[in-house]
Amino acid sequence: MSWIRGTSSGHITLSNDIRAACLGTSVLTVAVNAGGTGYTVGDILTFVGGTSTNVAQCEVTSVAAGVIDGIRMYNGGVYSVAATPTTANGVTGGTGSSATMDITNGTHGWT
Repeated sequence: MSWIRGTSSGHITLSNDIRAACLGTSVLTVAVNAGGTGYTVGDILTFVGGTSTNVAQCEVTSVAAGVIDGIRMYNGGVYSVAATPTTANGVTGGTGSSATMDITNGTHGWT
């Protein structure tokens, strides 16, 4: 299971956000597909694609000469079941470019 990070304002919004997180789909796992160039440890990268109320992100944990060789989930995001990001997924953000990630989408088991 991945973490879902975010903020809510008010108890009704929080309740709706929790419901969406429980019933929606998230990115559960991530692995480096192509390490790109120019990245630094600590970069937060955002996955592209899908229909979300909270986008999935990963964090660079290690690099070799700017090429990502270590990654971990930072935020699993919340996606509609029918519109999740695809694998090999391009990412945005951070200090580099051209990285792609292999991802696994899934639900948190609530119905």
